[in-house]
Amino acid sequence: MKREEINLQKQQRTELELLSTSGVCSVRTLQRAQVLLALDRGVLDIEITKVLGIDRTRIWRIRKRYVEQGLGRALVDQARPGRPREYDDKPKLI
Repeated sequence: MKREEINLQKQQRTELELLSTSGVCSVRTLQRAQVLLALDRGVLDIEITKVLGIDRTRIWRIRKRYVEQGLGRALVDQARPGRPREYDDKPKLI
């Protein structure tokens, strides 16, 4: 897989730095922001895995989502519909 270079815009970098220091986001979002900031600085994937304790495939996915779909998509999970709820018309007897 060819490694895509991440070059954040100044506004994006500022937003990610603020997000990573504010403490008002989920752990997943925080890790994604930290990964993107590290990739922007040119840190190698193996070093990111050691420091953050995450798998290389997570870094690859974050990088791919940023390159293909932008910053917003790289930070948050895509909604998944899941299995539809099943309701019973009959009351259950114990």
